[in-house]
Amino acid sequence: MPKQKLQCKRCGVDVWKWASQVKDPANVYCSKACSNFKLGKQQVCPTCGVIFYARASALARGYSTYCSKTCSNPARGRAGVQNGNWKGGRFTRSDGYVAVGVVTGGYRGYRLEHDLVMEEHIGRQLLPGENVHHKNHVRDDNRLDNLELTTASRHIHEHHPMPEDPSRWSTVTCHRCGVEFRKRASEMRKTRIHFCGRECYAGRKPL
Repeated sequence: MPKQKLQCKRCGVDVWKWASQVKDPANVYCSKACSNFKLGKQQVCPTCGVIFYARASALARGYSTYCSKTCSNPARGRAGVQNGNWKGGRFTRSDGYVAVGVVTGGYRGYRLEHDLVMEEHIGRQLLPGENVHHKNHVRDDNRLDNLELTTASRHIHEHHPMPEDPSRWSTVTCHRCGVEFRKRASEMRKTRIHFCGRECYAGRKPL
């Protein structure tokens, strides 16, 4: 049987098809480009005005409003004031602490504001195991007179104090820095020299 002469449903171009290739003569397309348009429609990008094809499945989900990710969010890939979502580089986190955007050397990101205030005051970066404590327990009150440099263990004890049995604890003095701290009586029998933390034990903490 010879080929049948049909017309493309979209553009009207004559199409020759074998009878075995035609299931519905009313739905014949000359190419994949024309056949793909049967499920979607032409959209105009509201940002750049380009006309593009949007699939029906994407339109049903509310997508394909813009022609590209760049047009959907012009701030994408831009940092600092060049980003439309920029809010000054300072915000309060969900846990109540204030984070500040910093650019130091090869680092660009956010750090806790109370750490930066303390580092500026002492003239160096915080050492591993050092924490900054808020005296009034208000996490966004980062005034210098409200901040106290302490160790991680003391910081935890400050926020989560546990009842102590006086018979099981003793007050001792750090052999390196002279700071008084509490120590379990069971640990007193192990040594007569005591250190308040790992920094003093390793000799890394400045006197």
